Amino acid sequence: MSVPVDMQSAISLGDVDEVQAILTRTPKLSTHRFKNASKELQTPLNAACLIGNLAIVKLLLDNGASADLTFQDAKRRFPLQCAVESQSVPLVKEMLEGGILSESYLRIMLREKSSTGQTCLHLAARYTSAAVLNMLLKALPQDNEELRAAQLNALQDSCGMTPLMIASASGAIDCVSALLQAKAAVDVQQGAGLSGDGKGRTALVVASIEGHVDVVKALLANGANPDIPDALGDTALIWAEMMEHDAVAEMLGGKVPAAPSAADHTEADASAANADAPELPQPASVDEEKVPALE
Repeated sequence: MSVPVDMQSAISLGDVDEVQAILTRTPKLSTHRFKNASKELQTPLNAACLIGNLAIVKLLLDNGASADLTFQDAKRRFPLQCAVESQSVPLVKEMLEGGILSESYLRIMLREKSSTGQTCLHLAARYTSAAVLNMLLKALPQDNEELRAAQLNALQDSCGMTPLMIASASGAIDCVSALLQAKAAVDVQQGAGLSGDGKGRTALVVASIEGHVDVVKALLANGANPDIPDALGDTALIWAEMMEHDAVAEMLGGKVPAAPSAADHTEADASAANADAPELPQPASVDEEKVPALE
């Protein structure tokens, strides 16, 4: 087995000691690119970021891997995007705040999209925890409101969704709250994406389809317009009613069917019992004139 494969295995196993031993023998292997299980070219730094291993990332950087901070893998992901996917709070924090990335490189990486059209914000908005997302939001440019808004409300190429739509669809209320606090636009409409499904839907429509009551409540409280229809002409209320999400429909001003009363239940149960009961044969009619009298 060659040394590069040893490095690949050591990283995938999170074996810090073995990585250290390999780098002690051959420091240049910190930047030796190899093919992963999918036969895609990858750097040790990207591989370490994908598993969220801060100790290995630091070892690689200490041994000359800094040049690979701007390397994009086969899915066009920078190491920062790989770290975000790992959801490792310590690693993402170190990359954003520890001086690993210069401000200019950070700005580029925050707006760059992967092969599926995902920025770091799209990746972070998929998860229940908002810890990584909050760090990314804090790192957005504060001196250029137009650029900040463009990144905050960017549409993902593959599905046509903004980070807020993605969080709303998954019911990640912490992420929804973080994005709303960051002033994400609530009424942006979904793009066509690669499949063309969902075009014209807002975050409110998406949340209503999924029945996420707390998300719908948060969006409405932040000015979401419930009357914006999607490309098919269906509003959030129409979708909530079609999907039978009564609590959401009521919140949107719809009429929720009244619960059946006890009397209704009694009548329904009786009807069901009668319907299920087998039909008994009726006795044959008797002609009294033909029946002989008893002596």
